[in-house]
Amino acid sequence: MNEKLQQVMAEVFEVNPTSISELTTMENTESWDSMSHLRLIGAIEEQFGVALQEDDMLNMTSFSKINEIISARAGQA
Repeated sequence: MNEKLQQVMAEVFEVNPTSISELTTMENTESWDSMSHLRLIGAIEEQFGVALQEDDMLNMTSFSKINEIISARAGQA
């Protein structure tokens, strides 16, 4: 799942997938703004087949946290 998430984030942020890692956060990713965050949420819901809650969306501030949220939501499916 890490590689798939890495690819989705890279596409949304228009960066090379190798620049996305466990260390990627909103603070250190220049193209991660409010609009790209909304695109990211939509892409994650579509690509991973999960329904994100409002709290999930607000807490999606890093690669690691997003991975954790997707894993939790996928387990509920």
